Amino acid sequence: MYKGWTEIVIKNTLQHTIDSWHLDGYSFFLVGVGEGEWRSESRSSYNLYDPVARSTAQVYPGGWSAVYVYPDNPGMWNLRSQKLKNWFLGEELYVRVYDPDSNPAKEKPPPENLLLCGKFQPPSPSPSPSVAPSPSPSSKANTPHTPRSVIDIIISTAICFICIGGLH
Repeated sequence: MYKGWTEIVIKNTLQHTIDSWHLDGYSFFLVGVGEGEWRSESRSSYNLYDPVARSTAQVYPGGWSAVYVYPDNPGMWNLRSQKLKNWFLGEELYVRVYDPDSNPAKEKPPPENLLLCGKFQPPSPSPSPSVAPSPSPSSKANTPHTPRSVIDIIISTAICFICIGGLH
C-alpha cells in the first residue's frame, strides 16, 4: 500500500445522520458519492478528472463515499468517524503505511524535547569519572552553580508578587 493509489469506500448505515470521516496524516481525493450499496460498477461514476482534495469526507445517510489516497507517509494513521460516540462503536481504525526500505536516513530520530507518557523512564546517565572544577574565588557572579542567599530569594519573590499584584 506504500506509494500506490488506494481506494477507500466508507458506508453510512445511519438513516437520518450525515457522518464525517477523517484520515490523519493525509489529504485524500473524494472521487465518488452514492446512495444505497456500493458496487464495483459504481466506479464508472467516479470523478477522476478533477476530484477535490480534502482531509474529511461526508457520507450521507444510507449512502457511501469513495476516496482515493496516495499513502507516501510511513507510519500508523487513524481513520475515524468524526462523531466521538461512533468511535466506541468501532468506527475507528488504524491504517499502517509501511515503507519496505529500512534505510534509517529516511526517518529522523525523535526530538530531544519529545513528551513521553506512561511509565517510560529514560536510562539514567552514567556517572562522569572526572570531578567538576570548583569556581574561582574571584568570581562573585550569581551562576546556576552558586547558591543564592535566602534574603535574595525572599526579595525576588516579594518583587514578583508586587509586579503580579500591580497588573490587576
